[in-house]
Formats: sequence, C-alpha cells, structure tokens
Amino acid sequence: MRLFFFSCFVILAVISAPARAIIVTKAAPAKQAIVDPKMFAEVVPLLEGRAVGTLVAPQWIVTAAHVAEHAKIGDNILIGHEERSVEQLVFHPSWDAERVGSEGVTDLALIKLEKPVTSVAPARLYREQDETGKRISILGWGRTGDGIDPALVKDGRFRQGFNIIEEADKRLRFRFDAPDSGKAVEFEAVSGPGDSGGPAFITKGQHRFLAGVSSFQQDETYPGIYGVTENYERISNHIEWLLGTINRASPAGN
Repeated sequence: MRLFFFSCFVILAVISAPARAIIVTKAAPAKQAIVDPKMFAEVVPLLEGRAVGTLVAPQWIVTAAHVAEHAKIGDNILIGHEERSVEQLVFHPSWDAERVGSEGVTDLALIKLEKPVTSVAPARLYREQDETGKRISILGWGRTGDGIDPALVKDGRFRQGFNIIEEADKRLRFRFDAPDSGKAVEFEAVSGPGDSGGPAFITKGQHRFLAGVSSFQQDETYPGIYGVTENYERISNHIEWLLGTINRASPAGN
C-alpha cells in the first residue's frame, strides 16, 4: 500500500441526478466546483499556494505537520486582505516525520502568527465524536482531475467538493467513489497535490465546523483515482491539545 502526501486539489465526480452521472473531465475542468475564496476566508493558502491551512483563532492556523515541516519563521501568509508573518511552529507531540501514516503519529501542527487577524472570523472546531456518516465539504487550490486519468490539471482555482465520512477513529476516512457505484454524492471529491493541511467542514445549522485536516491518501497505484481512501486528522480527538496550545501561548483576548 502506498501513502500519498499532498502539498492541494480536488478531484470531482459531479452527479446531476441519481440515474445519470456526469464526470468532470480534463477537457472540461470542474468549473461547477469553483467557489469564491471570500466565502471561506478562514481557509488560507500556505507555502506559496502549495498547501492549505485554516484559521482557528485570531493568531493561529492549523495545518498538517508534514506541511509545517516546510514552513519557516518569518514566512508571510495572506489571510483575507491581511498579511501576517509566522512567529512560531508548534507540532503535535506525537508527530514523527519518519513514521507518517502510522497509527501512533498525528499529522497536525499549529502556526502562530506574529499578530492577530482582525477581519476574518476563525473556524469553529467540531467537538462531537459522531462524524461517521456525516457529509463533509473539502476545499483547496490544488490540482484537479477526473478520477480516471492520473494526469492532473493545475489551474490555481479554489474548489469545493463533498464526501461522506465512512470511519471516524484515529482519523477520519472516506473513499472516492465512482459515479456508477451508487455511493457517490453530488460533487464527490477527494483532496490531492496541493491540498495537504486543508479542511474538512461539517455544517450544522447555519454554521460550519472544522472536523478534519487533510493528511494522506492510501492507494495501490496513483492518487486521486476512484477507489482511493482519504485520511484526515480528526479534530475532535485533539481539542485538548489545540485549545491548550492556543490558550497557553496567546495573550488574553487572542
């Protein structure tokens, strides 16, 4: 089994009706999935657009640890219209770059900004442990494709796709189901090259909550092909570490 670690993209299968599926092909990229980044201002590009993070407090961004390994103190990050530099990188205590994907390793990191962001509301954290069967939205600027051809298109557009969480234990897991499988949802998606560290949101009522962080994909051949299994770090398992780190390091009010 191969583990693929992505630095953001969304591969989509678009379902127009239960009896008839339309797959967005390379010849006609997933235009229907393109959304305005301003609608998700808490989702931010990292590493010059090669990865993704989510603002979870005015001065903090959560992302994958394997993404933060490539960040540097002083790097500039644009959140909305505000530019902030990186002040500190905090890795989950169980992170081990040599054992990525192992059960005992958590692929999470927090990026502390040099001063708080004032114009963007941070994402709410999903704290319930009932994610199995929930519909999630995943987002990113990375490469897109059609689920069949492993050749991926990079156009820098911000896309949203959806899936259903099938397993929620150490991580959140879901498969990329083909349109004719009878299991695919509308705008079925997985993340890919350029989406590492990006969010999986669960919507409850009028609010969306950060439930997962893109970590890796399991596959025997190529990433982004129908049948691959996606692995997102499970936020509800790490609330204590996330809030403890933020509250210990942030001045009152941040």
